[in-house]
Amino acid sequence: MGIGDVRVDDLHSATRRWQQSLEGPETPEPHSSLASDDAACPPLPCSRIAWHSLHAAVAAFDRALDALEAPETDGSAVLDELRTSLVHASHAVVVLALPRRERTDFAMRIAWSALDGAPDDPGIAALVAFPIPLAAREIARLLDERHFRASPRWTDRASVRVAGDHVASRVADRALFEDVVRFVWANDTTAAPLRDDLVTSAESISEVVDRAVTLWRTRRLAPLRDDVAASSADSPLGVPAALVPIRR
Repeated sequence: MGIGDVRVDDLHSATRRWQQSLEGPETPEPHSSLASDDAACPPLPCSRIAWHSLHAAVAAFDRALDALEAPETDGSAVLDELRTSLVHASHAVVVLALPRRERTDFAMRIAWSALDGAPDDPGIAALVAFPIPLAAREIARLLDERHFRASPRWTDRASVRVAGDHVASRVADRALFEDVVRFVWANDTTAAPLRDDLVTSAESISEVVDRAVTLWRTRRLAPLRDDVAASSADSPLGVPAALVPIRR
C-alpha cells in the first residue's frame, strides 16, 4: 500500500468519526452555550445553521474521497467537492468558534442572507428551502437593536476567510494550510493537479471540518451540574441527556 493510500485511509477514518458525532440530536441541550446562542436569532438559530452546514460539509468531503479513489481521478471533481466542504464547514465554524457577540452577529447575517435570498452563494442558499423575506426583515430588526448599521449581507467567501483565520492559528503548518485554502477556493484546474496535491488539499480541508465537528460536539452539551458530578463516583461520567423550512 502506498503512502498516498495510507493518507486517504486516515481521511476515511476521520469522516467516520464525524458521521458518528452527527448521529445525535440536532438540537442543543438546554442550558448549553449553543442553546443560549440560539435565542439571538429565533428565525434561523445558530445550531440549525451549524447542524445543516456540518452535514453538507461531511457529505461533500466523503464525495471528494470517492472521486479521489476513482479509477481515473478527476482533479476538478475532487476540488469541487473539497470547495463545497470547505464552504459549509466554514459556516459552521463561524457560528460556533468565535466570541459570543461575534458569532451571533455573524450567524444573524448568515440567516438574513439565506432568508432574503443568496443565489450567488450556494453554501448560504442551501440552508433554507426558499427565501422568506418577512423572516429576513425580523432578523434585520434584531440586528438594528444591536446597533448594527451596515448591510447584513454575508457571503460564502466571508465565512471561508473568517473560519480560515481561526483554523490557521491551530494547525501545524499555517503557511501550507493558507495556500491550500486559496488553491481549493480558486479551483483553477487549467493544469491537472497531481494526486499528492489533491490528498494534501483534502488533509488541510479536513482540519476545518474537524474543528467544526469538535465545536459542535462540545458546545451543544449542557455543563455538568455540581450535584450530578458529586454523585457520579459509582457511575460513568456523563451529562444530561423552528420557524423556517430547511433544505434536505
